[in-house]
Amino acid sequence: MKALEAIFGRFSCRKFEKGEMKEEDKRSILEAGMSAPSAMNRRPYDLVLIEDPEVLRPLEKSKPTLALFYDNPLSVLIVIDEEKNPHPEFQEQDVAAVAENMLLAATALGYGSLWAGITENSDFQAGLAELFDIPEGHRPAILLSFGTKGEHKEERPSRYEEGKIHRGRW
Repeated sequence: MKALEAIFGRFSCRKFEKGEMKEEDKRSILEAGMSAPSAMNRRPYDLVLIEDPEVLRPLEKSKPTLALFYDNPLSVLIVIDEEKNPHPEFQEQDVAAVAENMLLAATALGYGSLWAGITENSDFQAGLAELFDIPEGHRPAILLSFGTKGEHKEERPSRYEEGKIHRGRW
């Protein structure tokens, strides 16, 4: 699949089928994430691989949408390492780039994907940190899940809006 096809064809998959992923596909998704641009190449992140989605069940009360992850063979918790780049705005931008690359790689490989938001200082964030023994100076930022699509969306119309383009100045 070409890059633009993956970009325009990616959607938040909310129905998955039970199924496995090839190890080389998992690696490709992770490698795509780690190939993302990073401010000053600091790469202020670590990845926690979750290959048994049942471990997330204790957190369902604080994040009910986790139920959407239970049929998936791979979820990835992207954790910010605050010491690698002391600028919070760069930390957030860097992990967002990692996530987007992973989502697009999954699409290109034919998998569905879903991004579960993590609100800063939330019970869900604290629960993830505790559940996965995240060390001090690190914080859960993004949770992604990947698996066999159980739904297929029709091609959506272009989201391009000329009114959002300001040439030269506002």
